[in-house]
Amino acid sequence: MRIAAIALVLATATAVRGDTVFTVDPEAGNDTFTAVFDAALGERITAVSAAIGCTLHVDEAARTGRATCSVPLTAIRVDNDDTKTEHFRQWATNGHGDPRQCAVELSVARVTIPGPVEPMKPAVLSTDGTLTICGRRRDDRGAERITGTVTLLPPGAMRESRTLRIRARIEGFQECPSPMSHIIIEHFHGAASRVPVTSTACTMRVTGFNVIIASQWTDPSETERGIRWARQAFASLTPYLAPTRYVNYLEDDARDGAAVAYGSNLARLREIKTKYDPDNFFRHNVNILPK
Repeated sequence: MRIAAIALVLATATAVRGDTVFTVDPEAGNDTFTAVFDAALGERITAVSAAIGCTLHVDEAARTGRATCSVPLTAIRVDNDDTKTEHFRQWATNGHGDPRQCAVELSVARVTIPGPVEPMKPAVLSTDGTLTICGRRRDDRGAERITGTVTLLPPGAMRESRTLRIRARIEGFQECPSPMSHIIIEHFHGAASRVPVTSTACTMRVTGFNVIIASQWTDPSETERGIRWARQAFASLTPYLAPTRYVNYLEDDARDGAAVAYGSNLARLREIKTKYDPDNFFRHNVNILPK
């Protein structure tokens, strides 16, 4: 996931022992939850809902608070498309749980507003929170960074009671630093897989899939993050990958590039190399060393 955006309108409910409680009515329909996902096949999808329920406890004197929010999975729609919405529910539940028992939930243990909160003037908020989808946290169990604004609306400005308008963004759930980056899965099959492996130098003559991790960015300051994301994504997939690589996509720092590109054909190719280019004149490529 790349970004989740939440826009809330919270009305005052009660004030007990210094705590003011603001709540969001999930039936009101005037709040929004938007989550943008970069899917594994390179497609970007957007999940939206207006059925957000929240409770915010605020210590107005200390300008601190804590909050919980929840969006039922069945209230989330993806790209206004029935098929994508159903696929999203299957992903969220791992294809096993009941979507009706599942929710996207956010918990914020503490948030502090650094300056005074004045009516009708947005105040900046920044904190960490825990986001779960059907009870599952992100893989590294880390916190999500949340930034945004909170605006106090006095009675009569929007409702009869005091109201808080909160706009918040949760960024970088899966660590991908650029919307230009993606993972592509190619299906190798048909005519390409009907050619015997020993008939050509290419060993990708089996029915299966080829995975491409493409990390791209435009800001030079993002270079380190972009490279790190690509390598981390590759490392996480490595246990599920065959040892062969498609030569056109071979990474620059691959160990023994010729071996992973040509596999079982390498020995025969080395014989040919030794016969026609024993001095390794043609070497600016995925180099096959002569014997």
